[in-house]
Amino acid sequence: MIRYRIYTELVNYAESMELAKNLLGDSFTVFHAAGVYKGKEEKSLVFEVLLATESDEPMHFAYRVKKMNQQESVLVTRDTEIGCFNV
Repeated sequence: MIRYRIYTELVNYAESMELAKNLLGDSFTVFHAAGVYKGKEEKSLVFEVLLATESDEPMHFAYRVKKMNQQESVLVTRDTEIGCFNV
């Protein structure tokens, strides 16, 4: 299981959600957060998707949302030590 997280500024919310649905698939989580970038506070979104195998789609999403929101950067993290338990 691989967890990708994409951190972006909270702008163009509806468009970001639609893009996520198109590129991240039908199962992902969105966290509303407060962030600080270069000392400036900003409202943020964190898109989290869990995938069974490697995928380029989270990076495609990050690139597209960065361009759409006219951001200098978007943070992407990738974790592989994730367990999934059905309870």
